[in-house]
Amino acid sequence: MIPGIEERRIPGFLSIDLVRRERDEDVEFMTLMWFEALSSIRAFMGEDYEAAHVPAAARAVLSDFDERSAHYEVLDRREQ
Repeated sequence: MIPGIEERRIPGFLSIDLVRRERDEDVEFMTLMWFEALSSIRAFMGEDYEAAHVPAAARAVLSDFDERSAHYEVLDRREQ
């Protein structure tokens, strides 16, 4: 999924992170996509920009996923 996102050269797209955590009953994955602005997300996803972007290949291997995305405004980010 990540190479497919990167290949699209989405305007305003900065980076993508994939995180994983093991739970008692399964393993949870979360994708964090970083954009310059909410307008960049809208350009990528369209008017319903809170719809989760889950490609067919990912849907085929995931037992469950969120249909809606959450968007956050970064208030402070510090490079270390």
